[in-house]
Amino acid sequence: MNKIVVLQYIKKEKNKMGKIKVEFELEEISDLKNLIKSRINELRIKMSNDPDKEEELKQIIRSYKRIINSIEDQIK
Repeated sequence: MNKIVVLQYIKKEKNKMGKIKVEFELEEISDLKNLIKSRINELRIKMSNDPDKEEELKQIIRSYKRIINSIEDQIK
């Protein structure tokens, strides 16, 4: 059974991060990547509509991109 593991930092308390480990079947990876990319696009639209939250949204987008890069590194 082929699996991939995604490690991502999640916010536990202000300025403190923790890790979460998630395993996915390879068949689920494409759907997961598409979902994350869709969410990134939604945040970009929201960012253009709400300049006050631009920096916060940029950080969230960067986090999502790190997840995608982690996935792609593992399936190479």
